[in-house]
Amino acid sequence: MDAWASSCCSSYCRFSALMELTRYLFSSLYFLWATYLCWEVMETILDMTEASKINPKTKTIMQHINIKKFALAWGVAGVVFYLGCIILMATVGREGTILFFNSLLHGLDTSPIIRMDVPWTEALIGLVEMFILGWLFGALIATVYNISFNKKYR
Repeated sequence: MDAWASSCCSSYCRFSALMELTRYLFSSLYFLWATYLCWEVMETILDMTEASKINPKTKTIMQHINIKKFALAWGVAGVVFYLGCIILMATVGREGTILFFNSLLHGLDTSPIIRMDVPWTEALIGLVEMFILGWLFGALIATVYNISFNKKYR
């Protein structure tokens, strides 16, 4: 191989690596933004719950979470993260997705389990399942929290 061809290939490889790094950074920034958004939604919903009301008898703050609102927040957060995964996979491709999840999972090799040819019906079912699981998880957390502050269980 002559010098021109090797330098051209080297420049292309550097450019390709730079593009992959740029896409990886943008997908990481998206996940940080999605996490911040979910945090804000959870904080807003918790402010709307009865936890901010004062009990007129004892003049103390009531320790209670609205189960339906808390569960809805968890379901919506799950959907946002699922959509983030869809966007990540669509924008950075297979290698970028593997790089992102390998770094997220501390080097665990995810290449054998990542599948890029997911039909839209399967993605839609996954989106609904993520909402249901998030809703159930949020309802469970709120219920356990509310029971733990109930006087007859102390």
